[in-house]
Amino acid sequence: MSPPRSNPSPDLEKGLPNAPPPPLPPAATEEEDPVVTKPMMALLINVAVTVYVLAAIAFCVHTVRSLFDVGGPSLEVFVWSGVELVIYVVSICTVVMLRKDFIIMYATDSNSGDLTTRLLPSENV
Repeated sequence: MSPPRSNPSPDLEKGLPNAPPPPLPPAATEEEDPVVTKPMMALLINVAVTVYVLAAIAFCVHTVRSLFDVGGPSLEVFVWSGVELVIYVVSICTVVMLRKDFIIMYATDSNSGDLTTRLLPSENV
């Protein structure tokens, strides 16, 4: 039987004397929805995204169906169907995630949606 372990350093419970304080959690900042100054443009963007998503789903179903019609149920058809599915899902998710950015850039008069200010680094660095 081994002897019971003793506390190697009682000072560890007190903390290190020169250690910086733990960082504070970031403040919960809620982004305000931008004021849409061009409601027709915002509506067109929402309709375009919806039409794109529905068309991409239809093309995906058509592609998978045609693969099965030509090749029959084989392993190769399942693999290529999986590849096609990934391509369509990634493109659909990307467009849906960018919907708000499209609306900010094209349906508001704010400069916060300006692509150059968001992508290029600041010259003050």
